[in-house]
Amino acid sequence: MGYKSDINLFKAAGGSVAKGKKMPITKKLLICLVAVIFICGAVIGLLTYMNSAQTKELKKLVDQKNSYEFTKRLTQSLIKDYNNVTASKDSLSFIEYYNELSSGLFSPLTEEELTAIKGYMLNNGYTTEFSFTDVAEELKKQIALAPYKIDSNDDNAALLQESYKLLYSAISSMIEYPELFADLPTQNENDIWYSYFRGQFVAVVQGAGDYRLLLQGLTDSAQTGVNPFLGLDMETDTGAEKLTEAYGITVNIEGVDYTVISITRRTIVERLFDAIEDRIKIALENEYDQTGVEYKYSIGKLEVNTRENTISFQIRATQSEVFGLEDIVYAIDGSPFFKAEKDLVFDFEDGASLQEAELVFTIENYAKDAMQEIVKTIFANSETEGE
Repeated sequence: MGYKSDINLFKAAGGSVAKGKKMPITKKLLICLVAVIFICGAVIGLLTYMNSAQTKELKKLVDQKNSYEFTKRLTQSLIKDYNNVTASKDSLSFIEYYNELSSGLFSPLTEEELTAIKGYMLNNGYTTEFSFTDVAEELKKQIALAPYKIDSNDDNAALLQESYKLLYSAISSMIEYPELFADLPTQNENDIWYSYFRGQFVAVVQGAGDYRLLLQGLTDSAQTGVNPFLGLDMETDTGAEKLTEAYGITVNIEGVDYTVISITRRTIVERLFDAIEDRIKIALENEYDQTGVEYKYSIGKLEVNTRENTISFQIRATQSEVFGLEDIVYAIDGSPFFKAEKDLVFDFEDGASLQEAELVFTIENYAKDAMQEIVKTIFANSETEGE
């Protein structure tokens, strides 16, 4: 009751109570609509921004995907090309060594010959006591550049061009397939210093000098004591000359000189004549009976069969009581390059001055035997890796 009295007193004093007005429903709706529009605009703006960002990111990812796919296709194409080149290179290398191993024309050097050749080089200021592996790539690079240093006015320019190509290929083979030559005699303990390539004996030695003089000495049996290289007698206006084939180059690597030489090896036919003539020489020195017999021989119908690895020929030789065809046959069989597949006996024919026979010998080649299985292994592995 006190509360009502207070109000009455307030009114009596002239006070009044303000009455709140109600907001029209239309105004409320308008405010709500504006608010909704603002919120929707904000949401749409945000979604538009997010969509734009996502579109850019999506485009970036798509472009990246396309780039990756292009790179993948390009890489696969390049890998395929690389594999094709590698396969072709391996095929060429296989053909190279197949020809080397199956030709049967050029003989390897015996261990005695290698020792003599190495000794001759040591006595003339060269050494094989170095690491071929350490200098091989630089050696190859400098040989590749050598043709550009040739004087075009040099009469031997064309020959030098060809010799550098051969030396480059030979050194490349030593770099790529050192295991082919590692088991050959007198190699260094942990590395190689010589190889066989296209019928050539290729050697790398440390040291310098006139490589032409080195080649001249190595192909002179009077200086080395051995005769493992091609040597054909040729008549000229100045007399008989020995025809050889040899190349060389000297390069400097970090202040140290290295000399590369390549000499054509003695053919198997030359080895056959060597065996016969050496035996006749012995006969002349020790068995000549002072009767005036002149020991001679002749060879005909000679054929080297590379498939069967044999050499066949017809031979006629002087016969005497102390020397005849049987001695020559045993001399050939005793050579490290030939082997008779059956016993060959030729009886002395009383009154006959000549004996003749048709002979067949197997060609012995220890280097071929040592390298052949390694070649198969190398290229079999290459084919497996390429698959």
